[in-house]
Amino acid sequence: VVAGAAAIAVRLSEFSSGRPLGETRVTLRNGQRQLLIGFVTNQEGTALFEQLALGRYFIQVRHSQQTWEIPLVLVEGTLAVGAQPAS
Repeated sequence: VVAGAAAIAVRLSEFSSGRPLGETRVTLRNGQRQLLIGFVTNQEGTALFEQLALGRYFIQVRHSQQTWEIPLVLVEGTLAVGAQPAS
């Protein structure tokens, strides 16, 4: 990882069973909600976003015709996370 850069690892699982959510669409957007990159999770329900500059991001998750949005602020040594349904 480049100095001042960060990575975000995402692991998605079903709440009631803990079953990993493979083949789920996950996108990373910048603070202005512009698409940066998108992945489909692997069978373990994971995706990895690497080489990110510090700043504000949004992760959007689409599964079973529902969308969730997770705002993130990457600050050196700190990660602030919150989750909310996407509008």
